[in-house]
Amino acid sequence: MTVIPSGKTAPWRLGMVVRAIVYVTIVIVAGGSVGFAAAFFPSRAFMWVALFGGAVGASELIARYRDEPWRAVTRPAALFYIFINVGASIGALRLIEIFKWLPRADPGQQASIRVLVAGFGAMAFFRSSLFLTRVGNQDVQIGPVSFLQIFLAAADRQVDRTLGETRSGQAEELMAAVNFEKAADVLPIYCLTLMQNVPDVEQAQIANDVARLRERKIDPQTKAMMLGLRLMTAVGKSVLRTAVTSLAPQIKDVVRISIEPIAEIKSGSVASVRARAFDRTGGEIPRASFNWTSSAPGTATIDVNGVVQGVMAGTATITATIDTTSATVGVKII
Repeated sequence: MTVIPSGKTAPWRLGMVVRAIVYVTIVIVAGGSVGFAAAFFPSRAFMWVALFGGAVGASELIARYRDEPWRAVTRPAALFYIFINVGASIGALRLIEIFKWLPRADPGQQASIRVLVAGFGAMAFFRSSLFLTRVGNQDVQIGPVSFLQIFLAAADRQVDRTLGETRSGQAEELMAAVNFEKAADVLPIYCLTLMQNVPDVEQAQIANDVARLRERKIDPQTKAMMLGLRLMTAVGKSVLRTAVTSLAPQIKDVVRISIEPIAEIKSGSVASVRARAFDRTGGEIPRASFNWTSSAPGTATIDVNGVVQGVMAGTATITATIDTTSATVGVKII
């Protein structure tokens, strides 16, 4: 049995709340749109109720796969799940017309009410259960929802397989040189800041997931990839790429520094030293901040920006350092 500490919410519950908010929002917008449309085009009621049923089914998948919604709803199993919702709405509207339920004098009002009742009614019917039964340690719902969940589970598995293949490669590419301990403190916050509309419950869930990931006894690079996968599902690949690029100097380890040779400098003159930092994959880390030192300040000095000033004739060694990685270049003052 899982024990949830006092004052905290289980991550899976937070995820359900987020998905429910997204799902309900889309359903309300879809219902209002088709009801409004049916009032102006009552002869096309079946088309509007079909759109409503399709929107309901698609919204469930979109709520589950917000990082890749288009790919999620175009898988064969997902399309079949959407078509089930479309068929249920059309069937409900046909029953209403056969039995002449909800009569109204005004055709537009009648069409709107029937479309909305058919759409919401079919949605509620297929998501209802007659009773709960206990199977092992799990509560199982018995009713129309059981039928729908079979196809939703099939859609989930197919979408997960499809997205899993691409996400793995994307996470490996984006997080290849990222230091997990450095990234865990700043990367999630930065990603969520870039996204203005991530609900608080989902932000809390991400924080819980990152905290649990810290505790796992696996190698740091695997942790970094798992962190990338978690953030990718919340904010998408492009946002994660932008965040990793922006934070590269703070979250990537420098394994090599190169310094371009500099010509002789006259005493009293200045010259800039250009250094470049690279991660373990060979990629250059942009905007890296170096710690500059001179072996002979009486001969040549260097400031925080890498500008060398000749003081008097002689030679000096200029060193650029980041953490424990450094590189040197000699300079001659004439």
